[in-house]
Amino acid sequence: MTVGAIAAAVLAVANLIALIVGYHARAGRSVYLSVALGLLLGGALGNMTDRFRLGYVVDFVDLGIGTFRWYTFNVADAAISISLIMLILLAIKPSLAGSTAEPEKPAPPRPQQTAQPTPPPSQPSTDTDA
Repeated sequence: MTVGAIAAAVLAVANLIALIVGYHARAGRSVYLSVALGLLLGGALGNMTDRFRLGYVVDFVDLGIGTFRWYTFNVADAAISISLIMLILLAIKPSLAGSTAEPEKPAPPRPQQTAQPTPPPSQPSTDTDA
């Protein structure tokens, strides 16, 4: 790989990480979304690691029944595929993410005005000296 290709790949991955972290920060806290985005990022980093280390991605999972074979893939590909399915389901049914909004905080209590003790009403003098 050339230096330019490596720089472009690093820039692309840095942008991907920034987009995922930025979106996740804006979307709120959701375990479902965290798992989906974590799988996506992990799969992308796994494939990128193979690409940098070997120059190609190693696909080693070969599934099939008899002569029917599915595409050969690796764990990173599976993680990316699962995350995309999760994100599509989340787009169709947003309630899967749970409550992402923070609960509304109650208004702070108003400071109570302490009542000043009122002096008793002045009573007429009951002196009978006069």
